[in-house]
Amino acid sequence: MHLSIPWYVFVLLSSALFAMNNLIEKYVVDKHIENPMTLMIVGCFLSGLIGSILFIFFPVLRHVSPWHGFLLLLSGALEVFYLLFYYKALKLEDASLVVPLFHFNDIFIFVFGAIFLREFLTIKQIIGLLVIVISSLFLGNKNIAKLLKPRKSFWLMILASLILTFSVIVFKGVTNSYGFWTGMTYYLLGSGLLGISLLCVPQYRKNVMKVNYKKVGPIILLDDAISMIGTFCSRYALTLTLVALIEIFSSIQSLFLLVFGIALTLFFPKIIKEDISRATIINKIIVGLVMFAGMWLVYF
Repeated sequence: MHLSIPWYVFVLLSSALFAMNNLIEKYVVDKHIENPMTLMIVGCFLSGLIGSILFIFFPVLRHVSPWHGFLLLLSGALEVFYLLFYYKALKLEDASLVVPLFHFNDIFIFVFGAIFLREFLTIKQIIGLLVIVISSLFLGNKNIAKLLKPRKSFWLMILASLILTFSVIVFKGVTNSYGFWTGMTYYLLGSGLLGISLLCVPQYRKNVMKVNYKKVGPIILLDDAISMIGTFCSRYALTLTLVALIEIFSSIQSLFLLVFGIALTLFFPKIIKEDISRATIINKIIVGLVMFAGMWLVYF
């Protein structure tokens, strides 16, 4: 049974929440925690806890075949595992040359969604997809040739995007047969299992143990709660429409990030300070308008 709420509402909500997530994590990593992997592992434990509660108290959610259960667990694990390659790429280059490469995920989702889920876009929607991807690459980037130049960080991001694509496609494909809550239960358990596995790495375990949770714990909990709500919204949206449409509209997260970043820089500069020079703002507004044009082509 689906809620009588349009799919794009869940996408917009998840995009806004994930933008908040990005800014909170930037603050925590800049001020309190050196390694972002620590945040990721702690988040995995929250996912595993919620998944365990659903699994224990709602037996009906356990009724899946072993193979499909494995695939859903794998989907949850891979949704986090791709970050290992992303963080490795960030160590090699500036974020402005790494983060935009995530938009290759939009293209991969379109291709594999058509192959494995038999979900096809119209010509107008494909044009809209290309407009959004290209405009997203230009958002805050002046040297596109350098951005798209094949190099180690480039291939790491291609790999990260492929892993994320696989997670999304598998979740959508299997959840279509069992329902959202069953899919989410195993997805969350998979994320939790990965978190436990990563603690077997001495350096990761040491980083998690040395965090001053009395000081930064409430912020981490807020970050994880926002991330969890955003994940539920984005995954639920997958059950309502074409997976490629979800990924396309999720690109609006960069616009939410821009708006929230400007607001924090103006009113709380000690927390977050972004580049809000006139030239930068004008450039991003123009790119944002082009992105909206692409979304109009996709939806209308």
